[in-house]
Amino acid sequence: GVNILKSIDEGPFQMGIVRETLAEGTEGAPHLGPE
Repeated sequence: GVNILKSIDEGPFQMGIVRETLAEGTEGAPHLGPE
């Protein structure tokens, strides 16, 4: 939700962490950001 969006705004490093979390929590979901 909002927390994820705020984390993305922190920068590429935070975005990477968020992507990792989403990958673990929701397998098969589309990845966010450049691959």
